[in-house]
Amino acid sequence: MSEATRSLIKKIATSVWLRVSFEVLAKRLEKRSDRPLLQTADPERTLKALIKKRYPIYNDADFIVDAENDGVDITVSKVVECLGDYCYSKQSV
Repeated sequence: MSEATRSLIKKIATSVWLRVSFEVLAKRLEKRSDRPLLQTADPERTLKALIKKRYPIYNDADFIVDAENDGVDITVSKVVECLGDYCYSKQSV
């Protein structure tokens, strides 16, 4: 993602990073063939390189939700809670 795109998101949107470890991400992706960047001779090594490059950028998200071993319903609840708290705090000011 370009710096211009990141700046625009920061300016006009609220960003949420669904953070998971390498191990969880690798397990989730192992059966998927629709991730072009991982179509390499060593997908795990490629994923580690992508994480090393991207996680520091993702860390600048407005909200970071740990989604390590949570199902979709729990993750959605966490995101809704974060956004709800954020909206409430904006109204209270």
